Amino acid sequence: MAETLKSAKEELAQLTDSEYGNGPTTSIILGYIQILNDYKLYRLVIKKVDECLPLLLAANDYSSLIHAEYLKYKSIALWKLRESKKDVYIKVTDELLTFIEASLTTKRLDQLALTIEILKLRVEVFKFYDKKIQRDSCNKLLVETIEEEQKLRESFLKESSMQINSGISDRITPLPYALISKTLIVMVRTYIPIQLSIRYDIMPRSVKQVINDITKKCWLDHGAEPVITHLVALGRNIYPKDDIEDIMKKNVLHVEAFSKEIVHKTPLQLYHNAASRLRLDQSNAIKLRLFKQNSTHMILDNLNLTFDQKELIKPVLQHSTLLQVLDLSSNCLDDQDLKLLLNVTYKGLTELKLRNNLLTVECLSSILPFPHLRVLDLSYNALGPGILLRLPHLLEKLPSLREIKLSSTHLGDFIKLDPDVKEAYITYAMTSNNRSRLKLDLSNNHFYKDMLCNWTTLWINLSRTSRLHLSNISSDTNWDNFQLLSDLPK
Repeated sequence: MAETLKSAKEELAQLTDSEYGNGPTTSIILGYIQILNDYKLYRLVIKKVDECLPLLLAANDYSSLIHAEYLKYKSIALWKLRESKKDVYIKVTDELLTFIEASLTTKRLDQLALTIEILKLRVEVFKFYDKKIQRDSCNKLLVETIEEEQKLRESFLKESSMQINSGISDRITPLPYALISKTLIVMVRTYIPIQLSIRYDIMPRSVKQVINDITKKCWLDHGAEPVITHLVALGRNIYPKDDIEDIMKKNVLHVEAFSKEIVHKTPLQLYHNAASRLRLDQSNAIKLRLFKQNSTHMILDNLNLTFDQKELIKPVLQHSTLLQVLDLSSNCLDDQDLKLLLNVTYKGLTELKLRNNLLTVECLSSILPFPHLRVLDLSYNALGPGILLRLPHLLEKLPSLREIKLSSTHLGDFIKLDPDVKEAYITYAMTSNNRSRLKLDLSNNHFYKDMLCNWTTLWINLSRTSRLHLSNISSDTNWDNFQLLSDLPK
């Protein structure tokens, strides 16, 4: 930290000695302020902004964008220090928003990006002072601004380089044939292979530009932004510094693009992208919910997802490759809906909540491909006794499970227990080497006829069960063999 600050300060001192009042100096100062902010030296941030604003205003090539950045960092520093009253923070951010709106009219993208940062700061302020109405209003405006910024950014990308149509007939020097009217057929090697084509009326001369175009097209057309390291064509590796003319000998060239990773996008960014690609209307409720989510936890309960919204949520789940916790409770999902959503979801999930949907026991086929699940909540779904029939198989296929919630799932309905069922439980007890503890919640279920006694004789084979929740259960008959459960581990 000290070395970084010293180096930045020395560079700043050299520039200010020779170029005081020039634009390059104000940019260097901004970099220095950013470093101070990164290291949470908020008093120094305020001091440096106050010192350097006159320098910026006197610069030969004054920049309103840099001016706004100075004020942004000062506003953040004031808030982080928490030494003023609420009205001060509101006034400072109000004045900054007014300045941004008035001075950056020709730089709409920069204007929106700065507005988003200040609105996020205001949301923090309102939340800290427990001003729910103001916070919700600001949140709504923030989501709308993020949406506008995303659409504008994507429109700029679309205009940039996918189709290059200008200038052939006006050139004095003829272009080499190899650089005119070419088509690339690209296979992008990511965790989900992507195939696309790009047609150039004029080929760029650098491989770097081609890689940038592939990256942009992947994001705009497929919702994933790969970090491409190199291409392979005609049996050779091609790197960003290479000249594309060396390998572009055919009018149609098949290329492989190798990616080391995918750029992680926020759930809201993925949702905006999906809506743009699929041309479907966005839901304000879902936008507000996704704004509050992060890359590892996605709580999407009680949204009553329509068919279109399920289609938009699919790519959000597909490209959230850090996702650990997913809650889809109370969304009227049936087995087919769940299959469509979970088929594309990252298989590293550790917690899956599906309470209060329209699921049957057949939903297990969509859940089994998640080997790292630790918590599974299927409560308030009409699973029936089939869930207990398949319980040994579920535990065998998902050895990481630590908690299963089956409250109010009609699992006590009458069913004839074949010898194969008893054998499955006994086999699981004999073959399972899993010694991790399991919490099993069977509460709020009614057991018809003598089903409670029948199931009890099988539950004792679940030797890894450390806690069996049976609150609010009822039975048509007496529970005569209750004492058998005392053999389970305490």
